[in-house]
Amino acid sequence: FQTAHPSLIVPRLAGDEVVRLTGLLPGSAAITFALPGVALVAQHRWFDGRAVDAALTLDGLHVDLRAPEGPWSVDLTWRCWVTRCPAYHGAILMQVRPDEALALPRSGEHGLELAEAAA
Repeated sequence: FQTAHPSLIVPRLAGDEVVRLTGLLPGSAAITFALPGVALVAQHRWFDGRAVDAALTLDGLHVDLRAPEGPWSVDLTWRCWVTRCPAYHGAILMQVRPDEALALPRSGEHGLELAEAAA
């Protein structure tokens, strides 16, 4: 559901980028901030004993600049997909450093994707 101009879309966010926004507010200097440097990992578990850890995909960055002088807010959205299965027990979310999630599979739209395919 991308609604940004194509030049504003980043293929994949890691979670530790520095964001610099220019020309968004009349007469203002650039707005620069760093993302928090975290990644989310879901520890998926099934009743039949299966288990897998998968990195969630950081795919949303919403900057709210409605207040003329701030405070402004930044919202991040991480997503994952889980196929419906009666044996699915649930997941526990963990916050880790982005580099700790690099080697994990990602939960994509069609199931788990190997880390190399997610890059």
